[in-house]
Amino acid sequence: MPRHLGGRYPERPRASAATVLAALRAELPGAAISYAPGCAVRDPDRSGFAHAAAHAREADVVLGDEAGLFGRGTSGEGCDVADLRLPGVQDDLLRMLVAAGTPVVLVLVTGRPYAIGPVAGELAARVPLELGQARRVTFRLHADRTAFTGRAGNRVMEPGEIRVAVGGASDQLPLQGSFALRGPERVVGAGRVLDTPVEIGS
Repeated sequence: MPRHLGGRYPERPRASAATVLAALRAELPGAAISYAPGCAVRDPDRSGFAHAAAHAREADVVLGDEAGLFGRGTSGEGCDVADLRLPGVQDDLLRMLVAAGTPVVLVLVTGRPYAIGPVAGELAARVPLELGQARRVTFRLHADRTAFTGRAGNRVMEPGEIRVAVGGASDQLPLQGSFALRGPERVVGAGRVLDTPVEIGS
């Protein structure tokens, strides 16, 4: 919560969180990493597009860090939307970067799902398929990833049915399913961090 709302209360102590750029530079100290902001999360300003596109044309790989804002119309309570496209002009920036011709890897740093649309098939990090071909993609989700904040303020994992849907908008969800969590309710530690491994089969 401090990371989500810290900007509204600058006088309060803030939790530290590394940016994607800082994490990349720490992980790849020998790589030449350039940075261009492109656009803000919701700002309609496109003045940074040309600079970002110039960086993209000169790079070997482009990492697009697209993000949302908690509590300000893109993620969090009271921020429901019918349109799942990226907020602001981020979608336009993404299309411009893809059009630059350099392989683009998109990282979504957000608390809600977004629909990337047709441009998803042009990203570098994707599952390639020939016409008529199908492949199984398996996400191994730990039960603790379903935890939510309970009445006592703890992160709680409770048994029950979890519904899953994939689509481009709230009224267009062609893929739907569910899975069941069994066992006793339990509290998940605040420091619990889990990954979701992805396996691509034939």
